[in-house]
Formats: sequence, C-alpha cells, structure tokens
Amino acid sequence: LAVTLWLASSLFVAIIDAMNRIYGVVETRAYWKLRLTAMAMTVVQAVILVCALVTVVVWPEVVRWTGMSLPAATLATLVQWLAVVVMVLLSFALSFYVGPDADQRWEWITPGSLAGTVAFIMASLGFRLYVRSFASYDKTYGSLGGVMVLLFWFWITSLVLLSSAQMNKLIED
Repeated sequence: LAVTLWLASSLFVAIIDAMNRIYGVVETRAYWKLRLTAMAMTVVQAVILVCALVTVVVWPEVVRWTGMSLPAATLATLVQWLAVVVMVLLSFALSFYVGPDADQRWEWITPGSLAGTVAFIMASLGFRLYVRSFASYDKTYGSLGGVMVLLFWFWITSLVLLSSAQMNKLIED
C-alpha cells in the first residue's frame, strides 16, 4: 500500500511542479513536505473521485430499486448531479490551494474551478462516449486496454486541471 501511494503521488508531484510554473513560483517546501503534500492530495482526490464515481454509477440503480415516481426520480437525479458538481469543485479548489507553493487565500469557487468543473464533466462524458462507441483499446492493447484508457483519461484530466489553473492565474494578474 505504501509503495502504491508513493507511486500514485508522483502524479501530484508533477502537477504541483506544473502549477508552480503556472503561478511563477519556486518550490520552497522541503522534499519530504512536498511528497507528503502530494500523498495527501492523492488520498483526498481519490476519495473525492470514488465518491463522485459511486454517485454517478450507483445512483440510477438506487432510483430503480426504490421505485421512485418520475418527479421524485428527476429531483433525486438533479440532487445527484449537484453533489457531483460540488465534489468536483472541491477537488479543483483543493488542488489550486494546496498544489502551488504560492501565498494565496482559500477560495471555494474561482473562475478556473468553475470552468474546470464544466470542462472536466464534459470531457469525461465525451471520453466515455468515445470509448464506448468508437475506441477499441482492448483489440489494440489486449488486456492492457483498460490501463491505456485510464492513463488517457488521467492525461485529459490533468490537461483540464492545468488549463483551469492557468485561467485563474491570468484572471488574477
């Protein structure tokens, strides 16, 4: 578990480095503090991601299982998507606050986090449609197809996160 966490946190070390470049700051935290920050970000972001994923995947089954009426199911689905948006906003806000080694105050909602949330949800839904309808990663990569899809989704997510951070910095300046 410790090795997995160490390796997974390397993604956030790279994201922190990129965010430091976007914000124009030099990393002053000690290496162990940087790595602990990246590990904490990994755990927190994984929890948020799993909660959002469970909400999206399990919720339709819960609605079917409870036998809700159409108006109640519609309201419940709106609440579900509101919860997903709040979780993604929290994820962006934490990344922008904790990631770069810049002096800044906590802001729950920024232009970058709003745009990033919309872009993340749209990109994820679009990528899901692409993988389901057009891609054949399993034929190309065999049993590693799922890993390739996950890595490609990580790349898209990182692109959205860093673009959103750049938007925040441009607006701030």
